[in-house]
Amino acid sequence: MSHGLRLIKDESGVALITGLLILMSLTAIGLFATNATIVHQDISANLKASKQGFYLAEAGLQHARLFLSQHSNNWSSYASTTATPLTAVPS
Repeated sequence: MSHGLRLIKDESGVALITGLLILMSLTAIGLFATNATIVHQDISANLKASKQGFYLAEAGLQHARLFLSQHSNNWSSYASTTATPLTAVPS
């Protein structure tokens, strides 16, 4: 009987256990926050890349539309059966 009373009165390790539990929970919260931040950065990078691709494609369409509207009278020179090499336009 005296052994049971001794365990109740001897609380010298309670602060250590409580401190470790608090430290473990703060560490888990920190790891969760870090993981969430990394995931959000990945989502943001994917969104940025997809928007850049969309805008580049849109710019290509606008460039082709402008080119075709400016060169509509020379259409017969573009329709040939022989392959012509692409050359850079001198600046």
